[in-house]
Amino acid sequence: MSSDQTKLHSWLIDNIEKCSDTSNYVDLNEIKKKYCLPVSSAAIGNCIGQIFRDVTKKKKRCKEDWSKSTQAYYGLSWRTLSETNSLEFKNIVSIVPNDFFVISRLPDKILLGYFTKEIRNGNRFMIEIKFESNGQWFIIAQGKQLSLIEISIENNSYLNMSNHSVFETVRQLNFCSGFPAVYGSHIQPDVSVYKEHVSIFGDENSETIRLRSKSCKIVLPFKTSNVASHLCYFCKKSKCSPEKEKENSNCTELPLEKKSKINENKDNEVSEEVTLNEGDNGDMTEIFNKIFPDCSVKMQTFLLSQNMALERHPFGRRWNKEIIRLCLTLRCRSPKGYIELRNSNFLILPSHNLLQRYKNSVEQKSGINKEMLHWMANEAKIKYIPPEGYKGGLMIDEMSIQPDFQFGKKNGDIELIGFTECTPDSIVFENMKTGKSDRTLATHVLQLVFLGFTGFRFPFAHFPTTTATGYELYLLLWKSVQMLSMFGFCIEYVSTDGAQSNRDMMKLLLPGFDSANPITCSFQNVYNVTCQKLFFIMDFSHVIKKIRNNVSKSGTAAFCKKHLKVNDKFIEWNHFKDAYLWDLQNPFPIYRKLTQEHIFLTSESKMRNHLAEDILNKDMLHLMQVYKESQKKNDTLNATIELIKHTSIIISNFRDPRPITDADDHRLAQNQEVLDWFIHWEKSVINDHTITNKQKHLISYQTRQDIVSCIMGFDELCKYKLKNSHASIIASRVNSDVVENMFCQQRTLHNGANTNPTYLGYCNTVNSVILGQHAISKKSNAGGVEESCNMSLQLKKKVY
Repeated sequence: MSSDQTKLHSWLIDNIEKCSDTSNYVDLNEIKKKYCLPVSSAAIGNCIGQIFRDVTKKKKRCKEDWSKSTQAYYGLSWRTLSETNSLEFKNIVSIVPNDFFVISRLPDKILLGYFTKEIRNGNRFMIEIKFESNGQWFIIAQGKQLSLIEISIENNSYLNMSNHSVFETVRQLNFCSGFPAVYGSHIQPDVSVYKEHVSIFGDENSETIRLRSKSCKIVLPFKTSNVASHLCYFCKKSKCSPEKEKENSNCTELPLEKKSKINENKDNEVSEEVTLNEGDNGDMTEIFNKIFPDCSVKMQTFLLSQNMALERHPFGRRWNKEIIRLCLTLRCRSPKGYIELRNSNFLILPSHNLLQRYKNSVEQKSGINKEMLHWMANEAKIKYIPPEGYKGGLMIDEMSIQPDFQFGKKNGDIELIGFTECTPDSIVFENMKTGKSDRTLATHVLQLVFLGFTGFRFPFAHFPTTTATGYELYLLLWKSVQMLSMFGFCIEYVSTDGAQSNRDMMKLLLPGFDSANPITCSFQNVYNVTCQKLFFIMDFSHVIKKIRNNVSKSGTAAFCKKHLKVNDKFIEWNHFKDAYLWDLQNPFPIYRKLTQEHIFLTSESKMRNHLAEDILNKDMLHLMQVYKESQKKNDTLNATIELIKHTSIIISNFRDPRPITDADDHRLAQNQEVLDWFIHWEKSVINDHTITNKQKHLISYQTRQDIVSCIMGFDELCKYKLKNSHASIIASRVNSDVVENMFCQQRTLHNGANTNPTYLGYCNTVNSVILGQHAISKKSNAGGVEESCNMSLQLKKKVY
């Protein structure tokens, strides 16, 4: 570097500084004008890039002459005159920056220290700066006093330098990185080198083994060109001969700060795991088989990783991706349990910070994001989901959250989180409807979950809403179908609960739907030609709960809003209450599972699905039949028993884990008989002219529509699948219990038993829920085992 270029580097440090206002900038013409000596634009740009590494540069009009364009460097400002005062020996200690520290202070000499970002052989690499009272200053590295001329610093007197110039120069020093140990076989025989374990401070995965010449210069000279070497002359000479250099031309040296990952596979993708070649892998397998007979491949991987972790520094450990995946699952299920296991010293496991970075690698934000869909596709590939498992249903449900906005940080910017963000179209519609452009705080979160026929489940999108409307759900449905089809997933049915907004969406999908004269619960797929039809299936659990709630309102008391009537007989809630109280008197109760929580309903117990199924299943039917025989006037219970007969059939069939493999399956015929009975009940009351208030003697029309869409939609789905594929369907999987399971984890497991977390808290927990549960659900409402997918591949009859 010439003396003029050296002066440029010092002059930039003395006159320009970083500023917090990113909109402020310094342009290139202004720098040339203030700098008296001739200099090229490239030299200025390279020096600024070296001194201020995070600076942003853009083309902009010149400040003095707007007809000319120039380069603008944003985030920089000119220093004031008070900041450019010369450095004096007596004032050095009082102006030491926070990242420097005083080692010793003598009347004629002051020694300061500065830690770099590197750790060498377990110790922080430190630079020493010595100031003498005669005005000279020196740089000392690894006990060697460096020549300032050799590193392109000609000003060896700090009296001519500003207060900050010396310290900023030390911060910008470039160090020789050495060369990887892989080049050890190409070292010249007459050259002596030594080995170092080098890592970045704060990054435990950055450790590498480097070789360095014993004559290494340690500090590299400043450069004004954009071609910079990261090796000093002696290390470059020790690395390999010119012939070997050509052979290794594909191995490009990078500075240590930019090498966050050390392994690269054959597809040029960076991998953090340590791999073995074919010969080493065979030797390790043979050794493990001798020590541990019948040792699995995963156990070999784990034992090998434990051995490598013992040999490495904690900041330089490498972990296999399978171990990272297992540790993420353990930590997400029980953070305290994982900490206890890691601190027990029985095993060496990845740190909390490392797992936190992996967990947050996919940012959770509202909407259907491609990052989540990529994760979903990769998860299906890792779990070896068969092609049939990529087809399934779209589960839609809402959970109440706390209406509150919070601050979130993204790429250094602060944003407000908590407002409704369903779809851009819905925001426009709402503004047109109200005539206002105000933002509304979200009171609910809308969750979309894909549930494959083989049990693969994945919550791929969520939205903050104020109870989404029917047209919003309609738009989201088709957007989900389109986006999922782009990643190989096919939606064949839609399942929702009986909320009014979901029923409004059903009216848009199935116009003219009538519970008394149902025709079909299917509609055309406009995006995917391979899946021509979609089926709307109301969630079975919510259907049973609604039937129970209607029955609980039936009676002759003043507070009873209904008095259900079937074939001139009435269905009353007192029948269930009397049967329960009669059973309590028996020394050996007939229905032991029945409790007061089933009979004396509260606002909380009305929301529990299993209580509704217990009151309408086969056990309740048996109790009611025995109770009828014990009563003299037993005809009053006929209608109630007839209702329970039909509800117990669909409860048994929809909770049956056995697959339906034939369109003539007796369970489909039984479901059709139950549907015909409910339709006949509705028609008989409507056509009875003696009944004036017909709705009082019928269950609500919403419940009637839900029953029809649940049974008919499932029946059409089974017949369509069995006709167009050699597959079977498990009825116990076709429900939205997987969404309710996720909501339960959000409320209790991750948010401290909080019934309504904020939307930001909900977003922060989604990744933990996904990683903490199995991706394959074997049952309808619980996590399954991974082997269920592998077992389905071995069956001749594929199970959906």
